[in-house]
Amino acid sequence: MHVPLGGFDRVYPFFCKPSAWPSTHHVHVCEVGSAQEASHLAFRNYLREDSQVAAEYVALKRRLAELHHGTTLESRERYSLAKSEFVASVLARGSGR
Repeated sequence: MHVPLGGFDRVYPFFCKPSAWPSTHHVHVCEVGSAQEASHLAFRNYLREDSQVAAEYVALKRRLAELHHGTTLESRERYSLAKSEFVASVLARGSGR
């Protein structure tokens, strides 16, 4: 099911399945070859290459899941935004490689 996010839909559409909470699958769509795709792949690749950083990300996600219950779109957005600083720091480290 598509989750409407207003103007953000044109940039980064979001889908989940099933539509009722709790959903088991979340999919974000981005354009092939875009800067957004390159950023996602760079983050993924860094985590694959550095198990310590991957473990830190797992721990962060678990802490945030406890803080942000995820039963509303707003709480899911807070969870997602709370990861932004970590993701940006990993991407910055990755660009220095």
